[in-house]
Amino acid sequence: LDMQKTRAEVTVDFDHHRPARVLNPDLAYAELRHSCPVAWSEAHGGFWLVTQHKDVERVTRTHQFFSTREGITLPTPPYGQSALIDFDPPQHTAYRRAMNPVLFREAVQERLKPRIEHWTDIFIDRVIEAGRCDLVYDLAVAIPTAVTMEWLGWTNQDEWWKFGKAWHDLMGRAV
Repeated sequence: LDMQKTRAEVTVDFDHHRPARVLNPDLAYAELRHSCPVAWSEAHGGFWLVTQHKDVERVTRTHQFFSTREGITLPTPPYGQSALIDFDPPQHTAYRRAMNPVLFREAVQERLKPRIEHWTDIFIDRVIEAGRCDLVYDLAVAIPTAVTMEWLGWTNQDEWWKFGKAWHDLMGRAV
């Protein structure tokens, strides 16, 4: 990871919020990995792009230099930290330890996987019956919402979707 170059030397015209038909993300990331694996973009107030696996791994393991305390989304959310991924150690570690007993691999396989499969079947059946699919709201929001709300013991399913959609819309911040 070469951070010795100046921003001017590695500045690229890159905005991950451009529509895929304009950006062609697969090609854009491939070009960056080849020509400028660590780059700076002025979009959204400026941010670094790290495109090679070895560099991404290093960044995620050295919170002392690469912090997530200001969030991981661009533009920066107006409401501050909102998810475990937005915290650095030791705060992150404390939350992670508290969640490990219910979210470690074996617990998820034993307890959550059957419910994930159950709700996935239900929502895919609904898509088939409707003959149309909004991938985000019909599956990507619906399945985690159902699994999470059921897991938390929230029994009023009519209320689930208000929370699931609101959470997605808040976190997604459409551009």
